[in-house]
Amino acid sequence: NGKRYQPNNVGGKKLSKAGLTIENNGVTQNVWKSSDGKYYYWEGRQNKYIQLSSSYVKALKKMVNAANAFR
Repeated sequence: NGKRYQPNNVGGKKLSKAGLTIENNGVTQNVWKSSDGKYYYWEGRQNKYIQLSSSYVKALKKMVNAANAFR
């Protein structure tokens, strides 16, 4: 039918929200964590998940923790 959708897994590994977001093409998007501990975001223009590096995820977590410290 030509419709695209965002699957709930990568390579059969179930995804769940990681509690992080990123800005991608001017849109705030969820970061997803797979059951094997890898992190991804959905790239709708390519209709696939893109893996984030562990150092990028660590930096995101550090920013979230710093922001929460000021609340």
